[in-house]
Amino acid sequence: MRDPNDLLEGLRPSPFRRRIRPRKTELPGVDAGAFYNLVESRRGGCVDNLLAIDRAINNTSRVFCLEWRGWKLLFPGDAEHRSWKIMDRHHLLEPVHFLKVSHHGSYNGMPLPELPDKLLPEATPDGRPRRAGVSAGRGTYPHIPHQETLAELRRRCEPRSVEDLPEGSYLEVEFEG
Repeated sequence: MRDPNDLLEGLRPSPFRRRIRPRKTELPGVDAGAFYNLVESRRGGCVDNLLAIDRAINNTSRVFCLEWRGWKLLFPGDAEHRSWKIMDRHHLLEPVHFLKVSHHGSYNGMPLPELPDKLLPEATPDGRPRRAGVSAGRGTYPHIPHQETLAELRRRCEPRSVEDLPEGSYLEVEFEG
């Protein structure tokens, strides 16, 4: 195993840098190669670093599906296209009654064009209403939530966004039964 301090050699001196002490044990759930690649990418500059961190975090989001009294609720975290492909490859996508839209309703937060029918088919399989929740602050990021994504959701379910609520409010969704 390489000494993490070797990866920091050659970087500009920083008053905030401190020596990294090698860990005696690996961190559970952390890929050592991915960690060292992230440290190495520091040489590329701030924007590259942020994008590398964002890709790593978003595509490793926890996805949680809750089934309660026949209702299926899917919470995909910040899953992006790559994550949706993997879930599809493992046959994990099936119709749901509620979708917390991932990645704040951005263009890459919804499954690729061929996958929404697996989650929210245009005709509801059991006649129950379907809803979606979007967590995005007004004006926080440009183009979020993505208007075409919202239009696609409107064709399939009743989307609601916290963006439409007064400051300090929350989105409440009720299910019969």
